[in-house]
Amino acid sequence: MKIHLILLSLCLSLFSSVLLADDNADGTALKPNVSQPYVVKPGDTLWDIADHFFKDPHRWMQIWERNLYITNPDLIYPGNKIWFDPNAVGKPLAKATTDSTNADNTAPVAAAPHYKKSAGINHARIMTPDEIKTVGGLTLVKPSPRIIVKEVQRVEQDIQPIIVLPELLRRTMIFPADEDFPTVGYILDSTEPRINYGANDVVYLRLGITPKVGDRFDIFRRGHVVEDIANGDDLGVLMHHLGQIQVIETQGGIYKGRILFAFTEISRGDLLQPAVDIGQKIRPVVSQYNMQGRIVYLQDDTNEVSSNQIVGINLGSRQHLQPGMRFSVFRQGREVTDQRTGNTVQLPKERIAQLVVLSATSNAAMAIVTEARSPINLGDSVRPYGR
Repeated sequence: MKIHLILLSLCLSLFSSVLLADDNADGTALKPNVSQPYVVKPGDTLWDIADHFFKDPHRWMQIWERNLYITNPDLIYPGNKIWFDPNAVGKPLAKATTDSTNADNTAPVAAAPHYKKSAGINHARIMTPDEIKTVGGLTLVKPSPRIIVKEVQRVEQDIQPIIVLPELLRRTMIFPADEDFPTVGYILDSTEPRINYGANDVVYLRLGITPKVGDRFDIFRRGHVVEDIANGDDLGVLMHHLGQIQVIETQGGIYKGRILFAFTEISRGDLLQPAVDIGQKIRPVVSQYNMQGRIVYLQDDTNEVSSNQIVGINLGSRQHLQPGMRFSVFRQGREVTDQRTGNTVQLPKERIAQLVVLSATSNAAMAIVTEARSPINLGDSVRPYGR
């Protein structure tokens, strides 16, 4: 069976290879007075060329077989040369250069491959460099790498990276419970009967000071009391920073302002405090003090947080904390049973995250999680980075 298939394939190949020659012999298919080679024009395809010259577009494959320098029959380009006459195909167009260099003493361009003879048609020919440029084909390029030698540049001082943190604009804090939060007024209502407000909304303000048009105020809302997990004492009241507002009009003691930006929804009664300009850039530093604290607040009072979320810790300015200080978060190791002795073993603490302090009050601080290997929970311990 395999022998029959091979013989059938050879017969089809032989019939295909002589088909154009037969057409040319009786002159019925190939148009008369066709100069060879035919030079491909913009928009030509082998299908159209076969239809034009042989009145049968399906003959495109026979044309391709006579011009095997075309590696992809779907990609022919203006300037490619097409031969129809097998006798013309077999004739070399120019004397091939066989020396190691060309006439102009330049390295030779890669020659087209020698094609095998099949069905009595001589495909064995070598195109000259000029022909390759005209009809296409692959060229061999041998790049010459260049080695650049430079002296090693040494940095005398440590590079101090600067982190850009939009979260620095948000001044949510744990305000000491034994102090009164300093406010200068509150949001009275809005120009429209709405419950909640956001960016660009215009609202009325009640202020205990006389502001000027253009003055800005931070908006706060009182939250719950935060308990120190370490000893059960009250650390302070959580003051949520909601956004910022700017005075745009003053009328008889009631002032009108436009909300510049909002982290969350703003409502009537929310407190106002003179705006504090805080940049969004912070330079991470390592504390020189050895201390240990706990996670006492998780953003939005969730059960756990991860990277790019806010946490509160029970360390503050009294412990010399300042914005930019880096801390590591540790989780208490589990208690496991030693299968051989039956005793209970306390596994060591595992480092699970890193923090950067954003702001600090007297005995508490807010920090952002810059890296987390696993979720952070209330009660996880914190220590200065590297200690």
